[in-house]
Amino acid sequence: SSIVVIAEGDKIEALTHAPRAGEQLRSQHRTIWKAIKANKADKASLAAKEHSIYIRESIEINALDEHRRLSALRRAASV
Repeated sequence: SSIVVIAEGDKIEALTHAPRAGEQLRSQHRTIWKAIKANKADKASLAAKEHSIYIRESIEINALDEHRRLSALRRAASV
């Protein structure tokens, strides 16, 4: 069995550029899967909620970083 993650291309690409994001995501998925396999619904649910928060925060951070990067490029081009 495996866990399949479906996400919009830009969002998953942005997450993979974050330092250690790949290992963090694998670890989170592993934790969720182990809890499901052990039939521990409460633990799986909590791990899934924590994972969702991590994903949301990562997307927000990456969007802010991209906004800053584009602003810096615009400023540099206008000089």
